[in-house]
Amino acid sequence: SRVLESMRQGVSVCDEDGFILFTNPGEDRIFGYAPGELLGRHVTVQNAYPAEENRDRVSAVIEALKRDGVWTGEWQNRRKDGSAFATFSRNTALEVGGHQYWVCVQEDITQRKRAEEERARLLDAERNARATAERLRDLTLGLSEALTTEGVGEAAMRQGLVVLNADAGVLALIAPGNSELEIVGSSGY
Repeated sequence: SRVLESMRQGVSVCDEDGFILFTNPGEDRIFGYAPGELLGRHVTVQNAYPAEENRDRVSAVIEALKRDGVWTGEWQNRRKDGSAFATFSRNTALEVGGHQYWVCVQEDITQRKRAEEERARLLDAERNARATAERLRDLTLGLSEALTTEGVGEAAMRQGLVVLNADAGVLALIAPGNSELEIVGSSGY
């Protein structure tokens, strides 16, 4: 009893029809219910699936428990306040006095799922950024091979005349370490 009370994981016991007979404090805390509030309610009250899907999923788990004695997997749940969250659930069949029971131990994995989704999103963003950087590098290399001093000069001259609202102009460059001007573009002369 003290073990179940001290567990962070939620533990519940249901009858073979899925009605809750026992919950530990961890189960009550995870789902946001007061102690004993879930007793007598069907397990579907804890699930976040639409009604028909919920019935089908619970039926499939119960069938697996009857057939294999165990079911393990992730489950989408809903707290009493309506908020959805994910758990990893381990369900085991237990027979006592000729009666079948289902024991469920589950832990809230919402934070882990969010971290996994964020990691996947970041990896995707990194792949996209790397691909974009590679395309930009290729574009830059291609432009640097295609551009000439004269071509850049002519483009700078055209834009300079527009910016300065001038009818004529000369563009000259001085090479580093050289005092001579090199005229690379002129217009209007």
